Amino acid sequence: MSKINRYKRFLGFHHCQANVNGKIWCFWNYLDHIEVLVNSEQHITHNMKENVADSGTFITAVYAKCTTSEKRDLWDSIHNMNNTIDGPWCIGGDFNIIMDPTEKLGGNPHRAYRSLDFISTMESCGLMDIGFTGPRYTWCNNRRPSKRIWKRLDKIMINEQWAQHFQNNTVKHLVRNGSDHRPLLLKCHNDQHQHIKYFRFLNFWTTQPVFLDMVQEIWNTNIQGNAMWRLKSKLKLLAKHLSQWSRENIGDIHEQVSSWEAKVQILEEMDMQNNNEQGREELNRGYAEYARWLGMQESLMKQKAKINWFKDGDCNTSYFHSILRDRRRRLQLHRMKNHRDRWIQGEDKIAKAAVKHFKSFFNLNQQPSVSNDMLNCIPNLTTEENNERLTIMPLEEEIKDTVFSMSIESSAGPDGFNRKFFQATWDIIKQDIIEIVRDLFKGNNLTKFYSHTCNALIPKVESPSRFEELRPISLVQLH
Repeated sequence: MSKINRYKRFLGFHHCQANVNGKIWCFWNYLDHIEVLVNSEQHITHNMKENVADSGTFITAVYAKCTTSEKRDLWDSIHNMNNTIDGPWCIGGDFNIIMDPTEKLGGNPHRAYRSLDFISTMESCGLMDIGFTGPRYTWCNNRRPSKRIWKRLDKIMINEQWAQHFQNNTVKHLVRNGSDHRPLLLKCHNDQHQHIKYFRFLNFWTTQPVFLDMVQEIWNTNIQGNAMWRLKSKLKLLAKHLSQWSRENIGDIHEQVSSWEAKVQILEEMDMQNNNEQGREELNRGYAEYARWLGMQESLMKQKAKINWFKDGDCNTSYFHSILRDRRRRLQLHRMKNHRDRWIQGEDKIAKAAVKHFKSFFNLNQQPSVSNDMLNCIPNLTTEENNERLTIMPLEEEIKDTVFSMSIESSAGPDGFNRKFFQATWDIIKQDIIEIVRDLFKGNNLTKFYSHTCNALIPKVESPSRFEELRPISLVQLH
């Protein structure tokens, strides 16, 4: 302990702790309420609290042994800890095992059975690898090139509660310096800045009694212009109206679910105490309202997670939250190379570099020039008979079948409205849609049609139809 204390003073830390065999050293500052939950030869786990009343966050430092039997003791210990830990948990260090063949370079091929105990333990404890930036491998045997082996033996994993507590978690593999292992740098924090929120149509709005009345009211608005302009203007008005209505009449879905859960518990206690018909009726109404808000929350999370194979009747909102957090984590951009092939970090620097790249790529400072002679290079790929068939004015039923053949789980268009909206409000908006599609076949506003909602109105459908054949193959001839 004297040696670790000397290093504590040399490095400038306030506190330190070593595991039972002195193989793992932990240093920290500021926090005075630290409880050692488990101290073993292969790991040490701390419960770190800001104050006595705080439930704390759990951090496990690992230094696994080499043999399979010794590592099995570590997996058993981690599994047992999972039964007692109730809170944010981060576990990291040298696990001395890889999870799949991509985490090894050189040497004999990796045998999958060696990783099964480790993988099953992490999955049963709900621990997930948060990935990394930097070099792929964290360990090297430092032998000559023909005998050299690289592996990713060092990892940092977190549970779902840690992901809820810290929105952003990044791991960076640093440069090796005098060791066969790379240091790992973990940064965890929450977003402090406000993001711009764009309109997105929520599918559960269609189940509200006043929804169709609101759409009908907007669609009765007198707007002048061509069919595309009228649709665009009405959708813009409707988006503003729906956003305001949702804020005022629905509010935060998750807060409403929590509120009604508490109300139902109170009603249950009152029903047990009073045991009368009035209490039973109020409880049943509470159950119905709670179930309604749960259904809305389930629909919202399903739509955000975009899980098409979700089965009706299953309800696991924590799973959807996990999917969303994992997607946000994978979409985070922590660094990028600029035009000088240098790594840059920081949101402002990345944003400026991205804008500069695309300005240069698309030549936005120059006036585009398009020559009609280019069209002469496009060969005639359709016969006159096929062209005449393609240009026949579509029937209302054909347009409706195309709209209703689209998946309601597909992503929304740039205006925020998805396929669910067009299907749910078809009887109200169909005349505008039909007129837009027929304008396309007449050759009117062809460019505007494709720049706005073409992908939302006429995508590829599963069943064969005339719209299946309407591809860029004949658009030039139609024009």
